[in-house]
Amino acid sequence: MTIADTDAYGDSEYQASNGNIASSVRYTAFGAVFHSSVGSLGADETTSALVLTKDDEGADDDVFIASGTVNDGSQLQNTRLLSASDGTGAASSMMSWATDGDLKGVSAASCVTPALKQSLMVSGTKTGITQQLVVANPSAKATSVNIKVWGSDKAGALALSTGSTLTVGAGKESILNLAAAASEQDALYVTVSSADTPVAAVVRTITMDGLTSKGSDYAVPNNVSAKTLAINGLSEGDDVNLYVYPSQQSDVTVSWTDGTGTKNTNQQTLEANRVSVIDLGSVPKSATGLTISATEPVTAAAKVTNDGDGDQADFALVNASVPMNVSAIAVPDHATAQVSVTNTSDDDRTATLTSYNGDGDIVEQSDLTIRAGTSTTIELADINDGDVAAVSL
Repeated sequence: MTIADTDAYGDSEYQASNGNIASSVRYTAFGAVFHSSVGSLGADETTSALVLTKDDEGADDDVFIASGTVNDGSQLQNTRLLSASDGTGAASSMMSWATDGDLKGVSAASCVTPALKQSLMVSGTKTGITQQLVVANPSAKATSVNIKVWGSDKAGALALSTGSTLTVGAGKESILNLAAAASEQDALYVTVSSADTPVAAVVRTITMDGLTSKGSDYAVPNNVSAKTLAINGLSEGDDVNLYVYPSQQSDVTVSWTDGTGTKNTNQQTLEANRVSVIDLGSVPKSATGLTISATEPVTAAAKVTNDGDGDQADFALVNASVPMNVSAIAVPDHATAQVSVTNTSDDDRTATLTSYNGDGDIVEQSDLTIRAGTSTTIELADINDGDVAAVSL
């Protein structure tokens, strides 16, 4: 994470600063993997500085794993598979944190798979919010990228103040200031379409109240549109704003979920081609997730805010997801993590949670039974004395 402008000018007391920003990243590769390596974006693959390794004496189900930082810029993970099957592929994530400067708090993101088209839900462009759309081109060929944006004020695509096209060089990144391109919106739905080569897009979101930091996070691609969605990882007392984008008019019902079932909290009819912002207030006691049910497919994300002592605050941007048969998460060094699971079906489900340590070895396998319409949370700090670098479900 970095602020938009790091130039030093004026009184030093009021200069913007990244502060003591630090980062950590965990790379993993599961299943039938031939080779997986990591190098700086744009560098020759043969000069990759980091190769994921696997314990030769471990079990066949152990994973390839490595750790590092992104202090020197964006990294590219290249994984070659022996076969395409469920449970085979890469899952990596990073986080950055600071205790002073304008980026106080924690920002985290899963690594992005390049694609010709990606969609992102952005938390707004009101005064004090910086929204940097960063588009990376990992290929050896330059490409032109078209940006389309829908806002919260009215239906239909917005006319951008800064133009709607980016040129991204081979092995390079380009940045568009969304707060300048589409200002004074409560939320944005953004599509990024590349003409020639797959690209990876993220949005760096930074919030300030005058000179006071109010948190930062990454918005990563949100390419899921469905009639039933879930948002996990909520805690009692968090404040939740839900962003929903339907391409057709849709009736939407939002419910809290916990270990006993669901409780409806909001029901609305949403206009097509417009982002609706639903203030859900504070997460109630015992709730760990949300379910979104719609009459037409919708895309959704949430901004989850937590206020600390004094003026301290931070937030997380969480995409809604659809049920999957197989999933995996990498946990960066220095992170304390939870795994949240929601069963959106009408039947009870059983899943196996497998945890891996920093060497990629399996340290625990446990069966979870999740009742229909409920959610549950597992504290990774309670597994292997907290030494959990990745999980699969």
